[in-house]
Amino acid sequence: MALFGAIAFVPLFVQEVMGGTATQAGQVLTPLFLGWVTMSVVGAKITVRIGYRLVAITGSVLMTLGFIGLTRLDVDSGRLLLLGSCLVLGAGMGCQMLSLLLAVQHGVDRSRLGIATSLNQFARSIGAAIGVAAMGAIMARSIAGAALPGGEGVTGAASLAVSPELRAQFAVALHRVFVAGTMVSATGLFASLFLPHLDFKPVPAMAGEQLLEAEMASLDSSSEPIIVE
Repeated sequence: MALFGAIAFVPLFVQEVMGGTATQAGQVLTPLFLGWVTMSVVGAKITVRIGYRLVAITGSVLMTLGFIGLTRLDVDSGRLLLLGSCLVLGAGMGCQMLSLLLAVQHGVDRSRLGIATSLNQFARSIGAAIGVAAMGAIMARSIAGAALPGGEGVTGAASLAVSPELRAQFAVALHRVFVAGTMVSATGLFASLFLPHLDFKPVPAMAGEQLLEAEMASLDSSSEPIIVE
C-alpha cells in the first residue's frame, strides 16, 4: 500500500504542485528505486547475519520517516526534501520487502516453498490495489468541485497552466494522501514488532552440486525411450 501509493502520487505532486514536467516527475522516482535496489543488496547480506526481524523493523522505520518527510511538502517546498524523502522511503522498502520474502521462504517446508512465495506476492498485489484506490479516493474527495483545466482533469501538458489557488488545493489533497501513507507505514511498523523468530539455517556447502549429482544419477539408461525402427 505504501510503496505503490508513493509511486502513484509523488509524480503527481511534482507536476501539479511544483509545476514540473512529466520527465521531471519520473526523475523524482529515481532516488526511490536507487535506495530500494541498494538496500535490497545490503539487506540480503545482513539478514542472514543479524536476523530478518531487525532488518524488517529498520525498513519499516525508514518507510515511516520517508512518508513523514512527504507530509512536510507544500507549494513552496524545494526538491531536496522531496528527493531525500523518496530515497529514505526506497531504502526502507528495500530492507523490508526482501527480508520478509526470505522469512516467508525459510518459514515453510520445502514442499510449500512455491505456495508461500506466490502468496507473498499476491498479498503485495492486493495491498497495492487497495492502497492506490484508497489514496486516490482521499485525493478525489479533497479536490471535489475544483475547476480543472479542460474540464476533464489535469494532465501532464496542462499542469504548467494550473492556477496558484488550484496548486494549493492539490497540495492540501496530496498532503492528506501522504498522511494516509504515513499511517499505513506506522501500522506496518507496529505489526513488524510481532514478527516471529526464525532460524535462518545456512545452506550446506556443495548443496547445489550434490542436488545436481542426485538428479543426474536418476537419469539412467533404463529411463530413456526405446526407438523402434
